[in-house]
Amino acid sequence: MAYNFNVHYAAADALFIILDRDRSGFITMDEFQRGIFNGTTERFDMDTISLLFSIVDRDGLKKLNMLQFRIAFSYVEGWRRAFHRVDRNKSGTVEVTEFKEILLYMGYRISDASILLFVTRFARKRYMTLFMDDFIRAVITLQILTEAFRVKDIGHQGFIQLNYEEFLLIIGQSGLVR
Repeated sequence: MAYNFNVHYAAADALFIILDRDRSGFITMDEFQRGIFNGTTERFDMDTISLLFSIVDRDGLKKLNMLQFRIAFSYVEGWRRAFHRVDRNKSGTVEVTEFKEILLYMGYRISDASILLFVTRFARKRYMTLFMDDFIRAVITLQILTEAFRVKDIGHQGFIQLNYEEFLLIIGQSGLVR
């Protein structure tokens, strides 16, 4: 999805300098986890960080330079704002209808069945409820799948035709299967 969260890079740059403890010019997944919180006092789950790195760290080094960190930071901050925008009761969670609202806000138009599938798949702590970590993992997965689909949707019609082998290659190359 091409959405712009309009984050100021000064905050990202300052945080990058703080997190880059070894002064290597890169942020590792461990350094990222130590400094970026998931909207509560808890740190992001390593699986969520790994998935986030997979969409930003295109060279596969499992570390981010400052530009890549800015991108990751802007994603996280934008997703946080979207999450809190619909979490009106301040529970720190979103449910199915709220998740659907976020996806519409982000430009996704998917069926209720697909939304239920995502919530069911990514709700880890409470049935049919997404905490921030769960939500970000779901959104990153949706973004990865959408980009993989778009590569094959040459006519931009929202329709592709694949054989089974092509399907397996798309899923394998998406980075979702490890």
